[in-house]
Amino acid sequence: MNRWLVVMVLLSAILPSCNSASSDLSIVSKVIRREANVSSAVPSEFAAATPSTGELFWVEGKVRNGGTTDVANVTITFRCTDGNTKRLFVAVVPRIPAGATADFRTDKYPSPLEIKFVDQEPELTIGK
Repeated sequence: MNRWLVVMVLLSAILPSCNSASSDLSIVSKVIRREANVSSAVPSEFAAATPSTGELFWVEGKVRNGGTTDVANVTITFRCTDGNTKRLFVAVVPRIPAGATADFRTDKYPSPLEIKFVDQEPELTIGK
């Protein structure tokens, strides 16, 4: 019986700190960037490269830790769309010190259409 009491006390001490850490994180800035998708250029029969019609898109910005403890392994997920296709842009920040702001950048994804944010807050996950 005493073991269960110890486990419950430990869980009650750990769980609130996890929830408060995630609530202390906030996105300070976010912007969708793009560049020409020249990596998929295909040479034509006349040896000139024909650039692809699409572009590469990614999200970059800053995330702030307003808490009093460092936070590690923060995953930031943005929901975006290009036309009717929904896309997830994911960035991982290895560590954000207490009270500090860290830069993030997602991977690049190709699209022939302009990508826009879905009207939804990004998801912030700690430690996964």
